[in-house]
Order: sequence, then C-alpha cells, then structure tokens
Amino acid sequence: MLESHVTISAEDCIGCGLCVEMCPATPGVFEMQDITAVVVHAEACERCRLCTDNCPTDAIKLARDEDIVAGLGDV
Repeated sequence: MLESHVTISAEDCIGCGLCVEMCPATPGVFEMQDITAVVVHAEACERCRLCTDNCPTDAIKLARDEDIVAGLGDV
C-alpha cells in the first residue's frame, strides 16, 4: 500500500490547530483528535503548503512525488 504524502509528527505537534484552519481542501486533510492534529483525508491534499508554511513546529511533512513513486518498489 502506498504511504500518505502528508504526515504529522505526533511528537512535534503542539495541538494549535492551524493546519485544520488553514487547509482549503474539502474534506479537510486534518482534524484534531484529543490534543494533536492527525491526517484523516490525505487523498484530499492539494499540496498548497499552507499547512507546512503555518505549522509553528514544522510537524507536518509533504513527501515529494519521486519519493512516493520510489516507495512503490518496496511493495
């Protein structure tokens, strides 16, 4: 199975919710669960980078297309 191209580090997330607020995708890519943000709709990601640009702790990472395709060889 192909891994998501957007991930959040639970260790780095401070639960500010900016990624949830800033995401223009419908449905939203992120949602708050307890005190951290989680990826719930990675397929909706438009790669606008609003989440990564606004995350104060750099907890969100977007994989490059070539990294995703390279991962297919591991399946």
